[in-house]
Amino acid sequence: MCNPGNLKRVKKLLAEVYLSSLLTALTFDDVVITDNFNRKKLGQTWVADPEYAIVNNELKNTASASSWGYLAVYAGQINPGTVSIRWSATAEAASIRQGGLALRLDAAKTNASGYLAYIDSDNHLQLWTIVNGGLGYQVESLVSAIAAPLPGEVFRVALSSDGAGHHFDFYLNDQFAGRLRDGAKNECNGSCLYAVVFLRGNLNNDVDDLVLGKD
Repeated sequence: MCNPGNLKRVKKLLAEVYLSSLLTALTFDDVVITDNFNRKKLGQTWVADPEYAIVNNELKNTASASSWGYLAVYAGQINPGTVSIRWSATAEAASIRQGGLALRLDAAKTNASGYLAYIDSDNHLQLWTIVNGGLGYQVESLVSAIAAPLPGEVFRVALSSDGAGHHFDFYLNDQFAGRLRDGAKNECNGSCLYAVVFLRGNLNNDVDDLVLGKD
């Protein structure tokens, strides 16, 4: 006759194995991740500064300081080939131009280093470094013929890397806006690179949806 205590331990072990397998599957390179933030809390697949919260089913930086330095990392996907966000329909145009994508992060930590990609109010495509979770230095900028993003629009960056550097292809609503690159590959040349958002605080630059793709 099976011991009830042993049966309980077996069930717990099986549950732990299933959860471990599920989390491993979520970190495969070829999995497409989508997040619409339709819940109360970010959850265990996110590593974010405490100022980030889900408010009205959107990702919000609740910081009262109007400064950079607030990083939110999605830890459930590594090496995404593309990263995109849909700005909130109720965000302010000037605010979403002071926020963007954190890319090629070297760790799923709030003090990670990598790159910031965004489009500013002057229609400049901007590529900066992120150093230890804070804003670093400008790598490159480019005036684009594409208008600066508006509330409700989708901002996407496709990533690639070769002997000429790390490349960042900017898209707005699937329209190509331009390519920036770091020819020196100054940041994050390892594997298991993470991404998501870097939003300036004390602004209405909420994010409605997120997609991390394989290419």
